[in-house]
Amino acid sequence: ELPAFARAIAARALQAEPWGITWWCSHDIDRSLSGFAELEYDLGLLTVDNEVKPVGRAIAELIAQHRSDPPPPRPDRERPALVLPAGRTPDLSFADEYFRLVDEGADPRIVVADDARAPTASPAVGALALPPRES
Repeated sequence: ELPAFARAIAARALQAEPWGITWWCSHDIDRSLSGFAELEYDLGLLTVDNEVKPVGRAIAELIAQHRSDPPPPRPDRERPALVLPAGRTPDLSFADEYFRLVDEGADPRIVVADDARAPTASPAVGALALPPRES
């Protein structure tokens, strides 16, 4: 179950044409280190002895496949832009809007806009304004 989930989430991340992907933790946590939630000890791609786990193998296979047969690049206009006003710290409303778009099958890109160069909230440019921040 975890290998399939990890592969699916990494494949989804690769659609955004990232420079790289960071996994939560490369290795399992040695149980001699106390204080972690039980779940966290086994989240690694590798065991504490550097052996590849099934989840690590799934990610490695996906990366190899992606490198040998990369998808064609997509112009940004095919991705809706979620506009974050300059100086605004992304909060839960920002995350909600981002993941709403993801749930709809979109691959949103985040655009930080300053007042002088803010994209318009027009469907013609694919930009979506954030809802006003609640106080």
